[in-house]
Amino acid sequence: MTYSASDTPIPGARCARPWAWRNLLMSDVSAIEAMLQPFGPKLELGSLVEEVNRLFHAAEAKDYDRRHPEIRDELPALWREMLAVAKPYGPAGGWHVLDFGCGTGFASEQIVNELGCDRVAHLTCFDASPEMLEKCRGKLQGAVREVRFTSSIDELLASPVKHHLMATNSVLHHLPSPYDTLHLLERVLAADAVYCAGHEPSKRYYRNAECQRLARAFRKEWKWRKYLSPGQWLTKLGDLFDRSSSPAAEAAEAAFAKGLFAQKPTTGIIKQLVDFHVPQSQTGHSASLGFDVETLEAGFGPGWQRLWSKSYNHLGEAPLGRLNAKWRGMLADLQTRYPLDGADFSTVWRRRDPV
Repeated sequence: MTYSASDTPIPGARCARPWAWRNLLMSDVSAIEAMLQPFGPKLELGSLVEEVNRLFHAAEAKDYDRRHPEIRDELPALWREMLAVAKPYGPAGGWHVLDFGCGTGFASEQIVNELGCDRVAHLTCFDASPEMLEKCRGKLQGAVREVRFTSSIDELLASPVKHHLMATNSVLHHLPSPYDTLHLLERVLAADAVYCAGHEPSKRYYRNAECQRLARAFRKEWKWRKYLSPGQWLTKLGDLFDRSSSPAAEAAEAAFAKGLFAQKPTTGIIKQLVDFHVPQSQTGHSASLGFDVETLEAGFGPGWQRLWSKSYNHLGEAPLGRLNAKWRGMLADLQTRYPLDGADFSTVWRRRDPV
């Protein structure tokens, strides 16, 4: 299914509170808009973020799972924790589940595995990228009693199904307006729905001087250790013979060909637009990008109660399974002293009547 002009864009451009995100993220928006100006963007920023994300994920779909092994290596345990929090709220007749921004199907797989296929009565998988959605379809078709796949936000919002559980995994930071998106999706959520939001970037990590200092020290040490690893040399050798272009390079070409820019954007520009709320070195605003679990709670509003949250990766992208005793100790100390200040966090929410 392809996107057409009659479809509502990925929530944020046409919603109940259009462009409310500017008031929340003005410094970030201004920095990114200034960065874009030399390339002559032809759309307003929110719409540009949506279109570039489609082009990027169309290119990345073919080997997304290979490019992101950390998702399946590190996140299943977190999803088990989140779903353990959600389970007590399950309806007697079985869960109706919405996987919003399903990608290749990771979150849906965790939900079916943890809740049980007999307890999932209905599964809706939505992704704005038809290419990603096809990968998801290949994994989830027939996994539960009733499963539906769609790339149309209008079709999703017109559904009579009220979902008891919504899941996102590494999705909110791609959206120009995550708060407006959530409120828009309330149309298809049950009044007491549970929302599992997995693996989002945290600005608190970039504002914590000690986390930053130790992360830099680890990267410096790890850089030399990598040179002694046969596995790293095999990876480098494989990269030399891999002639496929990066998704960012493909998206830059496609965006220029589609007339989204007057000049072809760099891959750095594409990456910032794709990972819109993730700190990138090009913006120079690392400390202001990303989310904060407490400000996220304020943005969601009184209609949502935070049931659970967990922050992790206090040393950034350090390979947790390969840390020596020294770094494991330092990591444990950071986690104890700064429980909210990891580079990433996951949360569980429950919908409630605003007080």
